[in-house]
Amino acid sequence: MGLLDKIGKRIDVAIVEAHEKEERRGHLGASQIGHECYRYLWHVLHWSYKEKFTAKQLRLFNRGTLEEDRIIGWLRSVCEEVLPVNPKTGKQWRISKFNDIFSGSCDCVIKFNGVWALTEFKTHGDKSFKELIKHKSVKASKPVHYSQMQVYMRELKLDRALYIAINKNTDEMYYEEITIDLLESDMQLSKAEAVITAESGLDMPKLSESPLWWQCRVGMCEYHHLCHKGAAPDKNCRTCAYSSPVQGKVWYCKKHNHNLETIQTQLAACGDYKPADVFPQSEEPVTFSLK
Repeated sequence: MGLLDKIGKRIDVAIVEAHEKEERRGHLGASQIGHECYRYLWHVLHWSYKEKFTAKQLRLFNRGTLEEDRIIGWLRSVCEEVLPVNPKTGKQWRISKFNDIFSGSCDCVIKFNGVWALTEFKTHGDKSFKELIKHKSVKASKPVHYSQMQVYMRELKLDRALYIAINKNTDEMYYEEITIDLLESDMQLSKAEAVITAESGLDMPKLSESPLWWQCRVGMCEYHHLCHKGAAPDKNCRTCAYSSPVQGKVWYCKKHNHNLETIQTQLAACGDYKPADVFPQSEEPVTFSLK
């Protein structure tokens, strides 16, 4: 192998290392709340498991961010107003509820033909994009995206949104106007509140008790080994029975009666760590295979 042949491997390593150094998401996200499984959302908020990704996967995830500037440029050529940031704050549009434990950031707000609307940009693989085209409905083919937009519209007091999808394989575009559905947004906010205030993970039902259910299988859900194989969670303050969320990224430890104010503190976990009762009371993880 020559000197230059090593560059690709070095780049892959650098991409993965950079991702590992990124700060964990401290809140329950609006982009996640449309997921059907309450237990899944509880695991997300409680950092039950941090999934590992390859450099290729991380590059694919990053495509959405890279597409934003292109799409905003196209919108500016046809809209009266294009606001990627909130003019009142100078920062990305953001909504938050329940002491900021639930929050989300919006892509853009536009004014077209005198009408203000939320815009949401999504990149799709070819199979996902074709499914969207087949149904011609975000609600039918991408219900998580639909729920996300409904929460944003409700909190920003907008009555419509423009969903803009791009096929990563072909650059084909799909546009759909979505109108406000207050019942949907209220349902999702009630779900968020239930997950945040749950006294135990056991209070949050699984989507299915069967490990063979298609949405619960290995490869479909990263928490399969926790819900269906009895594996222990990642050890941190959020998977500890003594802690609970109080505001934003801040959690409270009932064992030591103090706030856990930083991500680093919560990741550390102390010697009094006790897995929450949704997990097996064991320090040793159960071995399992992802194959």
